[in-house]
Amino acid sequence: TGEWVDNGQHVLMGCYRETLALLERLGTREGIRFQPRLAIPYRGENGFRDILACPPLPGPIHLLWGLFRMRKLGLRDAWAAVRMARVASRNADARSKGTVEWFCSHLNQTPALMETLWRPITLSALNEEPERADAGLFCVVLKRAFLSRAEDSRIGLPTLPLQELHGDRVTRIIRRRGGVVRLGTRADRFEVSNGWLAGVLLS
Repeated sequence: TGEWVDNGQHVLMGCYRETLALLERLGTREGIRFQPRLAIPYRGENGFRDILACPPLPGPIHLLWGLFRMRKLGLRDAWAAVRMARVASRNADARSKGTVEWFCSHLNQTPALMETLWRPITLSALNEEPERADAGLFCVVLKRAFLSRAEDSRIGLPTLPLQELHGDRVTRIIRRRGGVVRLGTRADRFEVSNGWLAGVLLS
């Protein structure tokens, strides 16, 4: 049809600093609309509604305060989240912790927390179920997105098609510098020499 398929990162967070720096260089940073503060509405069966609404407090206090105010979560859930935050912030760069499911079980996380927070975060950030996702990477996500600055946890949505946000502009820059952009071409492998990308082998 000649129409573009808008394939790529459609939801961003404040912690995506390298991506936002790239958009700044491309002149399209204003094409991302961020929430003033983290707010995630929940909808469920039988008209269930809840919201994780974080107040204007420094991180990670803003997240914990928001959890304490959720209707679905009680004190036991909130204190379990505090326990997770403490461990994740200390060990965010560690690896080989096992799976997210094991890690959450090890820290006595509640079923409500798994359903409301840990499973959705694992699926959206790691593209994997908690039974298979790496707990070390999970801790990195928690620390960078939710346990650092409050603005890092804000969600941003593009107001432009991704092709306008970065695709066309990057293509023009590459071509201006003598590079070649080939669309609809499969890359079989990257060739690396002394730690640097030396080439791309096309099919």
